[in-house]
Amino acid sequence: MAETAQRYTLHSPGEGYELQNYIGDIATLVEHTRRRPVLMGYSHTAFFTVHYALENPEKISALILVEPALFNERDELLSRARKALEGDEAGSIQEMLDKVQPDLGEDPNLAKAYTKYVIESTENAHAIGMELLARANHPVSEERLATLKMPVLLIGGTKSHAAYTVHRSAAVLPFAYVWWVGGATHMDILGARYTEKVALGINAFCAAHGLDKPDLPV
Repeated sequence: MAETAQRYTLHSPGEGYELQNYIGDIATLVEHTRRRPVLMGYSHTAFFTVHYALENPEKISALILVEPALFNERDELLSRARKALEGDEAGSIQEMLDKVQPDLGEDPNLAKAYTKYVIESTENAHAIGMELLARANHPVSEERLATLKMPVLLIGGTKSHAAYTVHRSAAVLPFAYVWWVGGATHMDILGARYTEKVALGINAFCAAHGLDKPDLPV
C-alpha cells in the first residue's frame, strides 16, 4: 500500500459472537479514526458493515459494499451454521461454495484448498457457526436497507453467482452507484488480478463525492 495508507490494530471491547459484538468491533475502529470514514465491506463482512451503518448513520460518510451477503435465506444460513457447530467446517464451506461459485465447489482440489484457507484464517468452527447464526437471526430487510441515506458504491463481478446481491441492493438504496468488474467472480473480485479495476471504481466514487480515496480496497 502507499506510504499515506493507515493500518490499525485495535482490541475490541467485546467478546462473543452476537450481532452487537461485530458492530462493536467496527465502532472501535471508527472511533479510533476520529472522523467520518468510508466503510467498506465484502460479502459476509458487508452484512455487519450495513448493520453498523443502520445504527450509526451519522458516524460514516459513505459505504462501499462488494457483493454484500444481505439476502441469504434463513434456512441456508442455519444449515451452514449447524454443520460448522457440529465440527463439519468443510461441509459448511462447501454449501457456501455451491451457491456463490459452483465451478470452484465442483473441483475437489480447489474446494479443499479454499476450505483450508478459510479454516486457517478463522478462529475455529464455532466462530464460523456463530457468525452464521448472527446473520440468520438478524436479517436486513429491503425496507431497512432503503433507509440508508448516504452514498453507497456497490461493486460486483460480471461472472459472479452473487451478482444478484448488487442488483437487489441497487434497486432499493436511494443513493446507490454500481461498478461492475469484468470477468470477476465472487471469490476473486478482491484478488490481485482485479485490484486496479476495483480501485478505479472506488477512487472515482470517492472523488465524485469529495471523500478521501482509499489507496487499495481492503
